[in-house]
Amino acid sequence: MIPYLGAGLGLHFLTADVPPGTTGLSDDTKLGLHLLGGLRNQVMPNLGLFGEARFSLVDDTDQYKLMGGFTYYFVY
Repeated sequence: MIPYLGAGLGLHFLTADVPPGTTGLSDDTKLGLHLLGGLRNQVMPNLGLFGEARFSLVDDTDQYKLMGGFTYYFVY
């Protein structure tokens, strides 16, 4: 198993439905910070599995995500 870490910046375009007759912003653009860490395992020469946790800091809308999947390497 191979551990990995990552980080990055993101530009988020936020939209919300605001009821008619009320005041407030319905569209906004925010800068966010993204952090992730995970494990990758090479199961076969051309197939890898991974699991990772992601955390996104975007003003007051923070998100936690647990993700998993596979990577298939095409061999020439």
